[in-house]
Amino acid sequence: MKQRIALKAALCMQSRLVKSYGHHMIVEGHSFYSFPDLERIAKASVGELRSIGLTRMRTEAIKAIAVAEHEGGLPSVRDVERTEDLPGIVRELTRLRGWGLGLLS
Repeated sequence: MKQRIALKAALCMQSRLVKSYGHHMIVEGHSFYSFPDLERIAKASVGELRSIGLTRMRTEAIKAIAVAEHEGGLPSVRDVERTEDLPGIVRELTRLRGWGLGLLS
């Protein structure tokens, strides 16, 4: 999310995403939020995600990544560390909307 927008704007959008889709708890009078489960983001509609201030393209990219991870379509860190076919993993990831070579480098 921080790739092409100002850091302050990215952090604001991230905060809205966490507060809207993360789990909320109160500890000693202080509010805390967990980062949202990918399943919850994958199930959210584009309209719901757009309502927190994300552009359509960012929304579609975040949803595509969440759906791929939820369905087991993304390699784990361990897979990446152990692979002898790193170019194959890069090709696989760059097929997803929002994952370009700039993000992966």
